[in-house]
Amino acid sequence: MQGMGEALAAMRKAATDVEPLAIYYAFKQSEIGEDGIVSAGWASFLQAVVDAGLAVDGTWPVRTERSARSIGIGTNALASSIVLVCRKRNKTAQTVTRAEFIRALKREMPEAVDKIRKAGVGPVDMPQSVIGPGMGVFTRFARVLEDDDSAMSVKTALALINRVWGEIENDLDANFDPATQVALAWFATYGFDARASGDLITLANAKNIPVETLFRAGVFQNLHGKACLTPRSAGVPPASERDVRAPSQWTIWECVQRTAHALRAEDGGAEAAAKLVASMGPKAEDARALAYRLYEIASQKSWATEALVYNELAQEWAHLEDLAARTGVRDLFGEVTR
Repeated sequence: MQGMGEALAAMRKAATDVEPLAIYYAFKQSEIGEDGIVSAGWASFLQAVVDAGLAVDGTWPVRTERSARSIGIGTNALASSIVLVCRKRNKTAQTVTRAEFIRALKREMPEAVDKIRKAGVGPVDMPQSVIGPGMGVFTRFARVLEDDDSAMSVKTALALINRVWGEIENDLDANFDPATQVALAWFATYGFDARASGDLITLANAKNIPVETLFRAGVFQNLHGKACLTPRSAGVPPASERDVRAPSQWTIWECVQRTAHALRAEDGGAEAAAKLVASMGPKAEDARALAYRLYEIASQKSWATEALVYNELAQEWAHLEDLAARTGVRDLFGEVTR
């Protein structure tokens, strides 16, 4: 990294105080560790950026590979690039403590993560993108001091950034309706597998929701002694088996699963999925957030098929909203949504 450090220092010296620097880094899926992107190479590169006196304004995934690349969960197949937008660090930058750094992350990252999602960044690229606002906070300071007054390393900062991001995601879970929270907890443990009904009763009791409500809504299937999440391919249960409700009354879980099914179905596609999104009303934003959350769980569990479903859905969500607004697509009840 000595040569890299010298090159970055020269770039900083040549840069103006106004114009940013764009630095590209080739990144592979194998560089994601248990605490996020904390590989030795990535951390060393960012450390060189910091040591050169540069502050990170943002990180952004760039499609430099063929569009048909595979996600390659659990392999080294996913290769993409990150562009780092950097500026000279302010000469008057302050030195802060570890606690002050964490407080700044918790204060600023929720809004930044929300903006990244709304910009259309898919779940597979979120780990790279959220580093931007986090490192922006870290490099804003001259130094971040640990409890023993030593300077915090970039590797430690990355771990803290990813930890705060995880807390942000967990806070989102609490905003979902009770049925969706039960489904999310079940999915994180069992996926779509069947388990004893007692397991579902335990989860449902914790959220104060009757098990029969979960069955009537079509979120879970009653297998008489066992239960499981309703497969996406099962479609909507007949009216005799569930409440007849408009999409705006669906749980967030139902919104996501039905839209994912519509998007990939032979008789569906983007217009069919856009029709569902248009019918959700204000729940559409929570449904988008859940799609990201489900991708993260599937990725951590190495459930490649499920991860592909939710990554595709989340990436297409902004397009589906635009399609509904642009074409005035009719919702499920015939009303034109513009």
